[in-house]
Amino acid sequence: MPRTSGRMPSSVRIGWRTGSCCARISTLFDAGYVTVTPSLELRVSRRIREEFENGRDYYALEGSPLRVPLPPAPRPSAEYLEWHGDTVFRG
Repeated sequence: MPRTSGRMPSSVRIGWRTGSCCARISTLFDAGYVTVTPSLELRVSRRIREEFENGRDYYALEGSPLRVPLPPAPRPSAEYLEWHGDTVFRG
């Protein structure tokens, strides 16, 4: 079972820390405002708009496919992504 710290493991974070947009997405993921489905598509919470009165730029990313790391880097864990979507994601 994945750890319940709400933090994304480094195996999933790979590739998100390279630019300011990617860093913001990673921060939103950690806070539950975005998630990645087990089929590796980005989902954006409606609560960004409700809580911060913005988010238009992020809603345009809804359904975008995640580019996964190339081997030998590990792929994101489907089990962890499902847990994040059920437990951390703010829908």
